[in-house]
Amino acid sequence: MQNKLFVRIVAVILAVLMCGGVLVGAIQAFAAPANTLMVPAVGDNLQIKWIAIAAVVAIIVIVALVVIPMINKKKK
Repeated sequence: MQNKLFVRIVAVILAVLMCGGVLVGAIQAFAAPANTLMVPAVGDNLQIKWIAIAAVVAIIVIVALVVIPMINKKKK
C-alpha cells in the first residue's frame, strides 16, 4: 500500500512540473511580439498553437490523476 501511495505522489509531482513548464512556455509565447512567432512563408503561427495544445494536455493529465483515483476509490 505504501508503494502505491509513493508512486501516485511522484506521478502527481511530475504532472505538476510538466504542466508548470508548459504553462511557462505558453505565457512566454503569448507575451512575445507577434513578428517573432510568425512563420515567414505561410504567416501561420504554429508555435503558439502547439504550445496551447500542450498546455491543455498537461491540464488534462493533472485532472485525470486527481479524478481517476477518486472514482476508483468510490467503486470499491
